[in-house]
Amino acid sequence: MTNRLYNNGLSYKTKIALAVCPLILSAFMAFVFLDDGAIGNHEAFVAVTAREMLNSGEWAVPVYNGRPRLNKTPLPYWLVGFAGKIDGEVSAFVLRLPSALLAVLSAGAILFFVNKWLGLRIAALAVVFWSTSLAFVRYSHTGRPEMALCSFVTIAMLSFYAWAVTENRREQIRYMIIFWVSFSLSMLAKGPAPILLVGPVIFLYFAVFRKWKKIPKTLPIIGTLLFLIIVLPWPIMVLLKEPGTLHIWKTEFIDRATGSHSAGGKPIYYYLGVMFI
Repeated sequence: MTNRLYNNGLSYKTKIALAVCPLILSAFMAFVFLDDGAIGNHEAFVAVTAREMLNSGEWAVPVYNGRPRLNKTPLPYWLVGFAGKIDGEVSAFVLRLPSALLAVLSAGAILFFVNKWLGLRIAALAVVFWSTSLAFVRYSHTGRPEMALCSFVTIAMLSFYAWAVTENRREQIRYMIIFWVSFSLSMLAKGPAPILLVGPVIFLYFAVFRKWKKIPKTLPIIGTLLFLIIVLPWPIMVLLKEPGTLHIWKTEFIDRATGSHSAGGKPIYYYLGVMFI
């Protein structure tokens, strides 16, 4: 209903232009000069690990220069490795290709959801603003996991809001499935950061608006099962192959977050500020 209200008076050609042109802009901003510039040090971790996956055929345990690299979740390595398998090598373009594609996906998600709420004009403007932002340009042009994290968290939160504002139960189910899948993929992209990015926002929604009775409508059982099906197989496989993994994860995730990991050297509140930004 809202979609029809805001799009009232737009011709068919105008609707097509408002839908297509911003996505073309986002694709241009994501892909232009994609392979320019040297591969950065953090990008090198992803590139070398993905290359070793291709060479060894071992996709469960990421390996960097012959040593297991378990301090990061595996989705960026898998995406780059898959792209490298198609292209035949892990070049700078291949390394950054998943980030560029996910950047365009995030723009498409914004266009789709904002159009439902505020019409195509504002949706198109939202995509233009996002596609020309420093964050979009910077992280679509890097092999680091930030754009994968951003894209899947964006889709998850847009889906959650769509669930919150609709009363149609069939649509609610569809949006919550998208939410749980996107949230799970964000965990594989750069876990456990999505817990801090998504969890507090959702808690505040229920707390501030006193919507506790709506929690059963979030598909808590089905959603948790989806989450476990998507996220759990990788740590299980790693634990079976690398018994010392729990110590590594404690050091990288818990000790780093609390500031007691020497490689981090940050106070506990440092990452909370980063998450907020």
